[in-house]
Amino acid sequence: MNKYEQHASAATLNAGIDWDSYPVLLDMQADLTPEYWENVDALLENSRTFFDPERNPNVRICDIGAGTGNFCRAIAHQYPRASITHLEPTPNMNARARQKYDEDRLSNISIVEAPFASYEWQPEEWDIIVCVNTLYMLTPHQETLQKIFTALKPGGLFFVVDFGRKQVPSDWFWYFLGNAVKGINTWKYLKAVPRFGKMATQAKSGSQTQVEGLWWTHTTEEFGEALTEAGFTVKDLKPCYRDYADMAICTR
Repeated sequence: MNKYEQHASAATLNAGIDWDSYPVLLDMQADLTPEYWENVDALLENSRTFFDPERNPNVRICDIGAGTGNFCRAIAHQYPRASITHLEPTPNMNARARQKYDEDRLSNISIVEAPFASYEWQPEEWDIIVCVNTLYMLTPHQETLQKIFTALKPGGLFFVVDFGRKQVPSDWFWYFLGNAVKGINTWKYLKAVPRFGKMATQAKSGSQTQVEGLWWTHTTEEFGEALTEAGFTVKDLKPCYRDYADMAICTR
């Protein structure tokens, strides 16, 4: 086991995350958070800017830490002839993603069940690399970014969203409740209520791991500096996801 895997294993252990039940909770939180889907829309918009789907239909795309497949699913519809790799080490995440891909009859997505560190990255292999709320766990993050930079083709797109700030479970509770009162996702909120305890427990465990320094935390400025240091040209950088995360549009 190399230093990436050792650190990732320690972070996962200390986080206390129940990865078996996490896919359901992850999708539930996404359904209750309009800002999550704004990030999906941002991926589609920016990828079209870099690679027009009609002029560049055969792009190669890799989603690092693809989770339950929401971003892969969206971009596969935009580029139906693309070659897309869904890279995710968690079996239950992959099983849930496969259900979505099968429902949509998406045949251009390959699921690779492997951690980032053990994947055989090739130089200048990908036109588009996606990494959403995964980088903070892939420590040391600077070496991870340099690997991603090398794997991206010149002129390619690196779309990255990353949690940088400490999670506050009570803030999320009031946010979901406030939306429900306003009539936003009210029915989804009522269905999710029985699982809020589990969601809060997971969030508290993750927050503690951030405090312990096993997960990378950063300001928006620090995030941009890390991307630039890895060699990327940062086209756009801004807070997102209720200011808990940062989004960067990068190229090389």
